[in-house]
Amino acid sequence: MNISLEKIDLENISELKVSYEEGYSRITNYLNILVIKYAGVYGVGSGGNSDATFMFAKAAFAIAAIEPFAIIIDLTDLKYVWGDQLEMIFNIQKPMALIVGEHCQEAIGTLIHGIESIEPPTTISWIFDNLEDAWNYLENEIEKQAQ
Repeated sequence: MNISLEKIDLENISELKVSYEEGYSRITNYLNILVIKYAGVYGVGSGGNSDATFMFAKAAFAIAAIEPFAIIIDLTDLKYVWGDQLEMIFNIQKPMALIVGEHCQEAIGTLIHGIESIEPPTTISWIFDNLEDAWNYLENEIEKQAQ
């Protein structure tokens, strides 16, 4: 039998960079919040499909490994113009907050509110433009669940 295998590196499906940080709630110091930060240029339209898959897989891996109570997805260093597959990362089954930056805020707004919308994404309760507000939102969610 002649089997031909080729080595693959899953890190090469996207040029995006991902980093992780973890902190603990000030309300209940045993509940952790994982911050997943993405940086780089997200491909436009279907050119971003592999980026979305990469982002989702990296988030799923971190969630399985760290088992956080809540997640903050930080897109402040992501340049994103369009591509609806990015919505994959919004489907995390944990309390979640999203941080948008200047290079993705408008496009995230149209992804959330519709292609013709000029409404910013930060009108949604779980989307913010800074870490402090996102953290406070999740701490309020923790406080609600602790009652």
